[in-house]
Amino acid sequence: MRKPTPTPPDAAGSLAEALGWLDRQAGLLGGGRPLPLAELETFLNELSAYNEHTNLVASSEPGRLVSEHVLDSLSLCPLLGHAGSLVDIGSGAGFPGLVLAIVMPELTVTLVESVGKKAGFLASVSERLGLAPRVEVVCERAESIGRQARYRERYEAATARAVGALGVVVELSFPLLQVGGSLYAQRSRKQAENERPQIDELSRLMGGYSAQTIDLGSEVIGRELAVIKLTKTAPTPERYPRPMAQIKRNPLASA
Repeated sequence: MRKPTPTPPDAAGSLAEALGWLDRQAGLLGGGRPLPLAELETFLNELSAYNEHTNLVASSEPGRLVSEHVLDSLSLCPLLGHAGSLVDIGSGAGFPGLVLAIVMPELTVTLVESVGKKAGFLASVSERLGLAPRVEVVCERAESIGRQARYRERYEAATARAVGALGVVVELSFPLLQVGGSLYAQRSRKQAENERPQIDELSRLMGGYSAQTIDLGSEVIGRELAVIKLTKTAPTPERYPRPMAQIKRNPLASA
């Protein structure tokens, strides 16, 4: 029998109540690591304050932040395994990249965010939390850093939570991954089903990868979510990533 979905915390309740709920739900995800609740509280307080003058999230109510953003980010922790380096494309308010940096101290993380005010927030809160030595904020477009030797084929893991279609995510992230590294593309289950037919064609174009779709338990997350894990098996062709205008005009799956 299917387990019921969890009741999310009161959206307008206190941050302490929301973090208590988060701690209980995160424990059900597995991974066996305690949450650094004080650091997460500082991050969410900073985000709420910044959101008053710069739009980072649609709602900064504590219950919504932890149930719709933080818990989604934490769902990647058991999947990342022993990865030591991660690049998060389109980091925005820090989901999932900054949350993963807070919770996984073994990770070095590069947060790629092209909007200056959002990148400024990420840099400020990283400094406040003492993460700056292992967290780098890059205020550039992902298709630009994908062609720079400093970043190309450097990372063991990549995330991109709200970047766009799977073809766009793959083209922007795969040039940054080492051979053997993995992209963790967060999708709704419906998106994952709809994008499954593209996987073979994307693999052919990008030089090869193995694919796995992982359903996340709705009884923990509260929504029908999945992660498409694509593990890179060969170097990415030098022609990728293309300029964004070309990516939008001719999406990769049909290139």
